[in-house]
Amino acid sequence: MTLSQSAANFSALEIHLKTNDGESNSVTVYAPNGKYATIFHIKPRSSNTVYIKARNVYISGTSIKTNNTLNTVTGTYLVQMGSTNNEYISENTLYITQVIGIR
Repeated sequence: MTLSQSAANFSALEIHLKTNDGESNSVTVYAPNGKYATIFHIKPRSSNTVYIKARNVYISGTSIKTNNTLNTVTGTYLVQMGSTNNEYISENTLYITQVIGIR
């Protein structure tokens, strides 16, 4: 995503996102320029299971880019509390819809 101004001009960026299911969330990244961040959405599936949708991003200057160099995978995970049977489901499930700069 291309920003209209450099991230260096802001004390924080509020990143709004939407999932492929149409659900929304926002994540605030403080001192954002040159920073890695994870944007995410968590949705309960049952009493002990959640979907975690996440995207690792790198913020620099006027760009926010997906970054998979943090030894993690961007996408959707099905996580069962107290279990090691967690599974990776799919990629490309989070989309940035708006970025608000806070001075």
